[in-house]
Amino acid sequence: LEIDPPGLVDFGTQNVNVPGPPRTVRLISTGTKDLSIGEIVLDGAQRGDFNIVDNGCSRRTLAPKSDCVVVISFQPLSGGVRQANLAVSDNAGDQPHLESLTGTGSIPAQLDVSPSSLWFPASNSLPVTLTSSGGAPVTIARISVSGPGADDFRTMHKCPKSLPPGETCIVQVTFRPQSPGSRNATLSIVEGSPDA
Repeated sequence: LEIDPPGLVDFGTQNVNVPGPPRTVRLISTGTKDLSIGEIVLDGAQRGDFNIVDNGCSRRTLAPKSDCVVVISFQPLSGGVRQANLAVSDNAGDQPHLESLTGTGSIPAQLDVSPSSLWFPASNSLPVTLTSSGGAPVTIARISVSGPGADDFRTMHKCPKSLPPGETCIVQVTFRPQSPGSRNATLSIVEGSPDA
């Protein structure tokens, strides 16, 4: 039995909980007698990150020089290197035949804003906390106030253009009404390049 690609299938880097493009593993009968294939399963500590989406080989008999394919997808459940094995049982000896599967789970940038709303009973200044909770830095392009009451609100902050994972910064929002009555506005934090 020959497995192609030999030894290892590398799925590269994929965002956590997002399925990546499937990869094909080909099983080739290289002997002079029929090859009887039994079960084909995933094993290993992180086998739940991989999935057999098409199994054209289990419980098949391959004539010499013929082949079949197994299609596998990678959907990491958490960040970091994820590994498993494709285990093939057959009558070719040295069982089971193992094909290593590896991929890296990536946690993308994520920005959490707390609290989600502010209430100003009178002229006052209140903080909004920005937290980079993902696995990559958050690029902050703009912080601004918009809406019908935007002229009555001001913001002050020292947030960096790039907020590293686990770091926080404070946006201080000040309400100074220019006339009586209620005011509504929206604090906008735009992520990405400054031209976005």
